[in-house]
Amino acid sequence: MPSDAVDRFLVDVAAKVKPGTYEQYRIKLVDLANARAKLPLASLTEKHLVDWLNDHRWSNSTRRGAVASLKVWLNWCVKEGMIEKSPAEGVRRPKMGRRERILSGEERASIRGHCNDSFGDMLDALAWTGARPGDVWQLEAAHVDWNEGIARLPGKTTDATGSLLTIHLVPKMLDLCRRLAERYPKGPLFRNSDGEPWNRNSVRCRFRRLRERLKAEGVDLSKVGAYTFRHSFATDALERGLGLADVAALMNHADIRTTSHYAHLQQRRSHLKRQAAKAVGDEGEDEP
Repeated sequence: MPSDAVDRFLVDVAAKVKPGTYEQYRIKLVDLANARAKLPLASLTEKHLVDWLNDHRWSNSTRRGAVASLKVWLNWCVKEGMIEKSPAEGVRRPKMGRRERILSGEERASIRGHCNDSFGDMLDALAWTGARPGDVWQLEAAHVDWNEGIARLPGKTTDATGSLLTIHLVPKMLDLCRRLAERYPKGPLFRNSDGEPWNRNSVRCRFRRLRERLKAEGVDLSKVGAYTFRHSFATDALERGLGLADVAALMNHADIRTTSHYAHLQQRRSHLKRQAAKAVGDEGEDEP
């Protein structure tokens, strides 16, 4: 049965992958096992897998993660001799489009005003560092150099490169870390109101409830999630005149071309309107 193979896979990879990766595997594969519980593992076909994917109204990024989980699990099943060939070989991951959603100052204020202290602290950290959400969620007091105002910790590419990533902590971020370090001297600094570290699933649920609450108040936060703060950080930095190389360094991008994907200045119409006025030497009052 799929559930037996999923259980064995999760036990095998638990100590081999990062917690966030393990959680993605667990959520997606347990869902699949429950949905196809009556099918023997060897009877799973590409159509079964595609139908399961289509049963969910997932974004492209979530669907990509689900397909990746399927492929890793079924390749493992082949390696373990449970099946001869993976039925996921022909299942394609959707292309990732550019992440266009960025936050205005008003939207950020609306979000922050509807957050309790623990969730708000985590969002402030995302906004003030531009770090990947997963890096903020694993940040510990032991990672912080309090004199230098930086944090050094394992990141997305550490396993491949052997290098730690560096997060630069502006004074208010450093103060926030100090306050949380008094409460949590060991383990992750950023935790929910129950004292549990934030993770992909808990943050996703909080954002879903937040979007629903603000929608009722006339604020549209569709497609806003934790990563939106990273996109907004990059876009704000570029708009304020920072060079691509500097923004790439702040965001721990190995390739500056990755940073260029965040240059969504075309979305900031008011900014481009001001720039157009400068281009022709007409910086007077905007017309009504």
